[in-house]
Amino acid sequence: MDLARRQYDAVDPANRLVARELERRWEKALEGLEAVRLEAEVRAAAR
Repeated sequence: MDLARRQYDAVDPANRLVARELERRWEKALEGLEAVRLEAEVRAAAR
């Protein structure tokens, strides 16, 4: 996730195509993080 954030931050805003792709990757990384967080909550509640 850190790599996606660093790449997004480093893009020149004038390069819209690259920025959109990096934003898509960043959103995907955030979705993955949220899925893991929710699964951890479910497992913790099951204990």
